[in-house]
Amino acid sequence: MEPNVLVPVIVRLSLDALDEKDVTEVSQTDYQIYLTREGELYDKSVLENLKSEAATSQKAATTNVKRENKAYSYKEQMEDIALRKELEEKKRREGKLVEPKLTQKQKEVLEAHLEKEAATRKRLKEAKEKVTPPLALLSAAVAECPKAFVVAVGGSPKPFLPPLFRGMQSPLVADSLIAIFRNLRHAAFDCIDGGDDESLSQIVAALTLQVVEPASKDFVVDNPSAVSYTHLTLPTNREV
Repeated sequence: MEPNVLVPVIVRLSLDALDEKDVTEVSQTDYQIYLTREGELYDKSVLENLKSEAATSQKAATTNVKRENKAYSYKEQMEDIALRKELEEKKRREGKLVEPKLTQKQKEVLEAHLEKEAATRKRLKEAKEKVTPPLALLSAAVAECPKAFVVAVGGSPKPFLPPLFRGMQSPLVADSLIAIFRNLRHAAFDCIDGGDDESLSQIVAALTLQVVEPASKDFVVDNPSAVSYTHLTLPTNREV
């Protein structure tokens, strides 16, 4: 790889992709909607509320609980609610539960929520399709020749790592950026398996990611027990 020719192009394409708000400003709720199948409602509370409204007579005992009444204490009422829900769930699993029918107005409310989630899903899908190629190119290049990115990691011609860290706050691209950053440690260290630089690079990468806190449920900080710290010495206050 010719660093002076290809790397600036790869870096520019990646930074341009990470500059899109639809890529980096993604909430966990939006991401979960993106993962939900088309035509299925992610926010199940909307559907449950509508069903509850459609069966007010059936649910009256479970939706209007008073702290105390003459017949039952609050604790007893809550236990009764739990029992009712357990029986309903059992009937649902057995296919014996008859779901309450929604009114036309309630169906319109449900449809509006489905359309809203569909718009979010479409927006994130388009953003994912747009950001995937440049990040895949960056990932392959960094994995193959990390030393070619020494200048980029140093912030020339423009800051490279800060956009990566900001991107890690988006669950849409966090996992991809974590893998890229971990490989970028080879750009700053002469990593040889078992060598001191390799151990130090793992420590630096792990601690950096721990501080950044990527928006990924699968993110696990590198296991410190797999890295030896015995060869590292930190300066004392007198030495600084």
